[in-house]
Amino acid sequence: MQVILLQDIKGLGQKMDTKEVADGYARNFLFTKNLALPATKENLAKREHWAKSEGEIIKELEGLATKLAAEKLEFKVATGEKGEVFGSVTAKDIKLALLERGYPKELEVILEKPIRTTGEHQISIYFGRGIKGQVGLTMQ
Repeated sequence: MQVILLQDIKGLGQKMDTKEVADGYARNFLFTKNLALPATKENLAKREHWAKSEGEIIKELEGLATKLAAEKLEFKVATGEKGEVFGSVTAKDIKLALLERGYPKELEVILEKPIRTTGEHQISIYFGRGIKGQVGLTMQ
């Protein structure tokens, strides 16, 4: 069955992509969670209209990614006498700091494991729609 994705779905595609999926997957998962629509003539026509406004959203997200590169996040953690760190900075901590600075809640912090060392770090941020950015982080 052909579907139009309404959101980015890992392993399947990005928003507004048309994909071929199993009928059961479409009916029981994608449609019930409002993640996709059937690729009918009407919905394909609507997608063209959505694509025009999508271009504006992408430009805005690219602007946010550029702005993000100039940002510097600072986190203070307790350290011992020998420099060992007590605690860590997690993806949730970074996301909360970015939300406080006015970034959209849909962003995703790409962090394999919590940061447990002091110093400078570069963190990847995914805004959706294929747009990624980097933010500098200092842990003291």
